[in-house]
Parts: sequence; C-alpha cells; structure tokens
Amino acid sequence: LETLTRLAQLSLEDNEITSLGGLALVGSLMEVYIGNNRVSVLKEVQHLKGLQKLIILDLAGNPLCETPDYRHYTVYQLRKLKVLDGVGIEVGEQSLAKEKYAGKLTTEALVERLGHNFWEHVHELDLCRSKLRELDALHAPGFVNLRELTLDSNLIPEVFSLPHLPALTALRLNHNLITTAPTDARGTPSSSSCRSNSPAPPSPARRPATTPNAPLTGLPTLTALEVLHLGYNQITDIPSLKLSYLRNLRVLHLQGNEITRVDGLQNLSHLRELILDRNRIRQLDPGSLLPLLSLRELRMDENGLRSLDNFAPLPQLLSLSIVGNRVSEIVEIEKLESLHAIVQIAVSNNPFSRKQLCRPSLIRRLPTLTHIDGREVTAEERERSELVFSQDLRGPLVQDSRFLATKVPLKLTSMNFEMMSGLSALGIGPPANSNL
Repeated sequence: LETLTRLAQLSLEDNEITSLGGLALVGSLMEVYIGNNRVSVLKEVQHLKGLQKLIILDLAGNPLCETPDYRHYTVYQLRKLKVLDGVGIEVGEQSLAKEKYAGKLTTEALVERLGHNFWEHVHELDLCRSKLRELDALHAPGFVNLRELTLDSNLIPEVFSLPHLPALTALRLNHNLITTAPTDARGTPSSSSCRSNSPAPPSPARRPATTPNAPLTGLPTLTALEVLHLGYNQITDIPSLKLSYLRNLRVLHLQGNEITRVDGLQNLSHLRELILDRNRIRQLDPGSLLPLLSLRELRMDENGLRSLDNFAPLPQLLSLSIVGNRVSEIVEIEKLESLHAIVQIAVSNNPFSRKQLCRPSLIRRLPTLTHIDGREVTAEERERSELVFSQDLRGPLVQDSRFLATKVPLKLTSMNFEMMSGLSALGIGPPANSNL
C-alpha cells in the first residue's frame, strides 16, 4: 500500500485482518474503515500515529473495541482524529483522554526509546524532559540491573509511587513537582498540613507510605541508593521522605525547595555530600546534623541563616559553604571551632564577611583552612593573622574587633611613620610593610 501515495480513503471491512501495521506508511490516508476484522491488541492503534491526515477511523466490530478505555486510548494516540467508529470526538472527550494518558510512561514508549524490551540489559536510563507524571512501564519485572535513573525536568508529583528497582544506586529527580506534607512527632502527616499542601486527595500509591504500619513503597524501598537528587521541587519537610531507610546514601541534593528545618537524617551515617542551598532554613536545631558522621561537604547558601549554632560535631567535614546568608556578628565564627578537619569555607555575602577581621578571624579559629571564599590562605597571610591577635590571645574575639577596627585620623609625618613602624613590630596595628 505504501506505493499508493495519493490514497485518501481505504475500506477493508469484514476481513480477517489482525494487525494495523501495514497502514503505517500510507501517509496520505484521511479515512480508514476496517471494522469487523480480528484486531485484538489495543496497542495496534499506535501504528496509525504517523498518519497526520487521518480524521476518520472505524474499528467497530474488532475485539480490541471491548478493551477498557479503548476509546480514550485511541483518541489520545490519534490527536487529529475527528470521528471514531461513527461518533464525533468532542473537545471534552479529548481533554479527558489527555488527562488520563498524558504523562504516563508506557511500555510501548519505552520500547520506542530503547529499541528493545530486554529490560534486564538496561543499566542506565535517561528520561529527562519527557513530561512524565507516572512511571507505569518501570513497574514491570525485569529492571533488576538498572543502576542509574535520570528523571530531571518532568512532572512527577511524589516519591512513593516510584517503582522498586533493587539495584538502583543513582536517582535524579531535579525540577519536578514533588511535594511533601509536614509530619508530626510520630512521622505521620498532620491533617492540617495535608489540607494546606495537598488540595486534592492523595493518590492510592501515596497512601501506603504515610499510613502507620503499612508496607513501604516508592523511595524508601530503594535501599541500594547512593546518590539522590531532589533539587528544585516543592519539598517542605525532610522526614516525610523517609530517608532513614536509605542507609547507603552518599550524596543528597535538596536545594531550591521550601525546607525550614533540617531533620529526618537518621541512619545516614555514610552521607558525604549534603546540598541545602536556597531553602528557608533560618537556623539549625541541636543535634540535627549529629547522625552525619561521614559528611565531607555541606552547602547551605541563601537560606537566611542568622546564626552558626549547631554546625558541630561534624568530625570529617572538609568543605562548608554558607554564602548569601544573614550572619552579622563576627563572633559567630567561634561556633565553628570544633570543625577540626575543615579545609575550605565560603562565607561571602554575609554581613560579617564584609568586616575587616573576617579572614584573619577565620584563619585563627580554623587553623586547618587552606581556602576561604575560593582564595588560598598563604603562609604570609597566616603570619599576619597571628600578629593581629598576638596582643591578647585570651581575649574574646569581639574585643579584638572593636580595638582593631577603630580608625583615628592621623597626619603622616616622618615621626608618625616611624612610630607606626615600631608599633607594627610589637604586633599592634598593621605590619610596617603593609599598604597604608
């Protein structure tokens, strides 16, 4: 039939046809009448998706017409169809079909993307920007070797209907629509929170994860997971994610959400990297980071932090970033003194970072530092910092700051210059060779 390049109308009624595959290459077709045949598989309709001119289709009398949702499925697959089985397709029916099937990862779509259906051979799967809301096809048995799944920039609304993938080690869900309901002390969502955050009733796939004593589903079942990215969603509450079941987790990204408290991190003793940038965390509660014994990197940029309380103990922390917060007092630096392994810190765009003694104070209080705000701490700078504080090593930092930050107008003469040089040699004021 593909040689009939101008064929617009085709009638094949009352035959023994079992497949619609032979029509796929007849792009000129506008009307197809193929009723009373033996087409029984609903997915046969997909062979007609390439017929951009098709507006009338009659499949009445075929076994596939008895399949549940046959009409909605066909209307969704063939978007330009105007008449199906002699009945006109209205706008409302098209909307219902789209609502029912749009955003679902079907087996057919997955086969089309991969080129095969040997699921056990799939180790990595990238489904970015696919407008997915549900992952039906991944619930099929066979994905036992899938190790890396990327689902960035989709429409996935929650994490408790995720498929069970026993070998999965990396899951990326950045830029989706994932929401959470704040939990009470027992770890179950409060009724008021559910009303405010979830206007629609929760889906059946979500209920088991939030009902006490119910079997776990979705994210908590991915116990082999080592990397989890949940950045730029609508997450407000960490405990409701049930991360404590992910004991092998090494990397956790939660930036760009609506989180106000850091909690729910129990059992994550292997976590090495925690990203919490651009949330609404004003302070850390006592013990909130206590389980993170292996944490190497912590980022909390642009949260509105006003204090550096409760950042310790983090015995293996190497890098800390608190850029763009509201910490104003330089004395807050003293609260980081127990971070004995830290080598990098970023504090720019905080009120205290603009003070004259910021870098010298950091170098003095955190002697293991090698970089501050991306700039290397040199041996010369370390010596100058020691000179700055050599006058009163036992005095509180805030007193040193007031003493050294005082500026007195001085007319430079040769006598004054020699006097300043002498004071510098004693460790008071700037060194003699510094820029005046």
